[in-house]
Amino acid sequence: MKNFRVQVWHQRQLLGHFDITETRGADSVGLVCARFPQSLGFRTEVLLAEEESRLLECGRDGVKLLSRQLHYRPWSEQEVVE
Repeated sequence: MKNFRVQVWHQRQLLGHFDITETRGADSVGLVCARFPQSLGFRTEVLLAEEESRLLECGRDGVKLLSRQLHYRPWSEQEVVE
């Protein structure tokens, strides 16, 4: 399963982002991007998570996941998603 992030810009200001995690991620990316057309001043940037950092804690109760951070890189629709 791949993790995508779609950043939405309007008039050169970042409005926010959508995180998409699902098996049909590339299809969902297209749906989100279509909602923000360039003709109305929007720009979208699609990122794909390549790596992940995790902060773990080991104790008497076992290992606990304290935090998870995804590291993204730019993605284009021409890339094949496995």
